[in-house]
Amino acid sequence: MVEYGRYSNELYELQASRWLWKKVKPHPPPSGLPPCPRLGHSFSLYGNKCYLFGGLANESEDSNNNVPRYLNDFYELE
Repeated sequence: MVEYGRYSNELYELQASRWLWKKVKPHPPPSGLPPCPRLGHSFSLYGNKCYLFGGLANESEDSNNNVPRYLNDFYELE
């Protein structure tokens, strides 16, 4: 789903038979914090698990001020 370059930590599922997007809430990781808002990441589904790697986050707390931070973190989500 294209968010027009906006940093996001929302997750959507495409229901291909109806071409509808459904917002989903994955279970948080058993330890640590959930993924921060990001763009340009890799996201794969294998079996019942989702894998999220890297991307780009905004280092600034002001969303109007973009200070890019490159990520190399990895998450396994269910």
